[in-house]
Amino acid sequence: MHFIHKTPATETEGQSAKPASRKGAFAPFQGQGLSGDGWRVFHASTLPLKQSPSLFVIGNGFIGVRALPEEGDDSASTYLNAVYEQVAIHYHEAAFGFARTSDTRLPAPNALHWAIQVDGESFSPAGIVAQEQSLDLRTGLFTRQVMWRTAQGQSVELRFERFASLERPELYAQRLTLRPEHAGALIMVRTWLEPPRVNASGRDAVYDPRLGPALDHEPWAFEGWFEAGTSAGRLDRLQGSGIGLASAVRMVGAQPIQRLGDVLTWQFDRPAPPDSPLEIVKFTAYATDRGHKDRPHAQAALAALEWGEALGFADLVAGQRAQLDRFWQAAQIDLPAQPALERALRFNALQVLQAAGTDGESSVAAKGQTGEGYEGHVFWDAECFMAPMLAFLAPERARAMLRYRAKGLDHARTNARQMGHARGALFPWRTIGGAECSAFFPAGAAQYHLNADIAYAIRTYAAATGDVEMLSSFGVEMLIETARIWLAIGHFHPERGFCLDKVTGPDEYSALVDNNYYTNAMAKAHLLDGVKEAQAMRQRDPVAYAALAKRLELIPEELELMARAAAQMRLPVCQQRGILAQDDAFLDKKIWDFAATPPHHYPLLLHVHPLTIYRHQVCKQADVVLALSMAGRDLDLALKQRTFDYYEGVTTHDSTLSPCGFAVAAAQIGRLEKAVQYLKMTALVDLEDLCGNADHGLHMAAMAGGWLTLAFGFAGLQLENGLRFAPRYTPALGPYGIRLRYHGRLLAIAISEEGVRYSLLDGEPLAITHEQEPLTLTLGAERYVAFAP
Repeated sequence: MHFIHKTPATETEGQSAKPASRKGAFAPFQGQGLSGDGWRVFHASTLPLKQSPSLFVIGNGFIGVRALPEEGDDSASTYLNAVYEQVAIHYHEAAFGFARTSDTRLPAPNALHWAIQVDGESFSPAGIVAQEQSLDLRTGLFTRQVMWRTAQGQSVELRFERFASLERPELYAQRLTLRPEHAGALIMVRTWLEPPRVNASGRDAVYDPRLGPALDHEPWAFEGWFEAGTSAGRLDRLQGSGIGLASAVRMVGAQPIQRLGDVLTWQFDRPAPPDSPLEIVKFTAYATDRGHKDRPHAQAALAALEWGEALGFADLVAGQRAQLDRFWQAAQIDLPAQPALERALRFNALQVLQAAGTDGESSVAAKGQTGEGYEGHVFWDAECFMAPMLAFLAPERARAMLRYRAKGLDHARTNARQMGHARGALFPWRTIGGAECSAFFPAGAAQYHLNADIAYAIRTYAAATGDVEMLSSFGVEMLIETARIWLAIGHFHPERGFCLDKVTGPDEYSALVDNNYYTNAMAKAHLLDGVKEAQAMRQRDPVAYAALAKRLELIPEELELMARAAAQMRLPVCQQRGILAQDDAFLDKKIWDFAATPPHHYPLLLHVHPLTIYRHQVCKQADVVLALSMAGRDLDLALKQRTFDYYEGVTTHDSTLSPCGFAVAAAQIGRLEKAVQYLKMTALVDLEDLCGNADHGLHMAAMAGGWLTLAFGFAGLQLENGLRFAPRYTPALGPYGIRLRYHGRLLAIAISEEGVRYSLLDGEPLAITHEQEPLTLTLGAERYVAFAP
């Protein structure tokens, strides 16, 4: 065992420049002492960074284990995707249709910790003289190395390793390697499985929508113990949601299990070997009764432990490497002139993968399983940011996310009825179990654009994969049912066209507006998708379509109405300024006084009453600009440039979702240096802790946003009429390369100052379009296109 000391990242590694217009919640880049090589994130200090527990999290789509110190910490360490409690929402004044309950994800029973004694002296942080933490992006293995000096002066090397199995989502494994200075030293190691706890947020968290509120009841009910050999565990049930959880541990070579009150303990006593370090391995497993209906969930947890011990820690790591090798075949990002940015983008890609559910019962929460922020809720960013990225890098994960929404379709129908719509389905703004959990409807339930965002994810996934079966089995039904809501809330105006009134767009600093540009533009595309895919299914499988149409009571006249609404959709434009209008009234309001707003008053939502914000021209995040990047392909370039410039001046970026939209749009309109600046904001938001709250959990949408910027922004990826690219190069970024999966093929694109190289790495020949030039790619035959001088 040895320590590798690295120099922290410097400005030459791409962390210096910031947009001149930056305001709001994002802090300047300043470096956080993190470094590493291209495949490892590394921090060396006796004191971890505030955001270290989030940054070095391990996960597999179900389990997320925060990087808390193994010697003990009062914080919660382990979160499970879609394992949540249902709690009442308390209003002093309410109205019909308000959400009555909310889902909130709670920490699972904790088995992370080790208690270590050497010659009777306990290991504690006070004795640490050197420490390193690292996350290996190729294996998902987190390693913490510690040099401990005991009170008697003996030096002890400790290495803690852990990872969450991608092959067996119920399981995560830990290995402790211990080498005292004196051979024969008596070593005692103990571990334990704690009862579950509640989140750490206080009651004031209700005033910060990014946090989860405190509970007013004990959510967990203990249901019993179970044991098999050296494995043992506990059964608990969440009383509101009814979800049952089995939690179990196996410590290899431990003495008989003991139960001390409500805690299970395992202990290991042995003299230190004379010539080699001592290794101790522990496995922890979680299983829900929802996810294992074919057998008791306690048996599922025990089976995962047995599987882990049978393979052993080293073989499990090798298997994990093989799993991630396939991911990196498509997810590899190369930025040779920007090593820190390259590392950040790779780190972000792994974190999105670790957060994404695989079972169709879960999706990607706003913070993944990295912390308690946003209560584990799924929002629109799952479909607009994470799903499009995964559609090209890990399409099976993107499909599972769509299955999660499809399983919530009945909830969405119920939500639509609560909102006054006789037909169709309206997905909830924030949820885990499928019901609406937003208690503040102006910035929650009024964001009808979520329906169109889900349609966007369906369209992107289908175009990237060619998965027609998804469309036939549930995709077309979702498109039609959700598109019906636009007909329900919209109306044809004799002069302004088809209007959508009293909605809220992505910019939550303007609520309940008429004809939000983003909402209307995305609704237009959604309506056209519904018509197109319904007609395609009718041609492809008339029998299945007839059955679906009968069940949905879908008639040709309704599809015709959808097409007419799309054709006449109001997309507001300000002719005087020559820009797109965010809504019918936004540009008539007074501009926010940014010069008089002190930095500590951002984000505004934590310091200013919503009504005061609503009365001003101020954007929390990309709204019209996001529409430019997602639905602006056919707009005039000069119009897009003027629109970008105007809204950049009134946007605070008080949401971490904002820089990605600006980055993609800037690249698409040729503002390449600015696009690089916004790319760094989105890619480094957690590694640099630019918003100061990464300790609450990582920002998954921003993490996906870096890849989206490279692909849809700089590489000019488009999916209309096949796979198309319009690559851009800027010295501010330097040469770059991305890979992606498309219709079962694996494609690599490398862009340099001179031109573009396209390579088909796997699969049948592929026809693509570069700018307006058709190209055919074949395996092993690189195609090079030079940029015009």
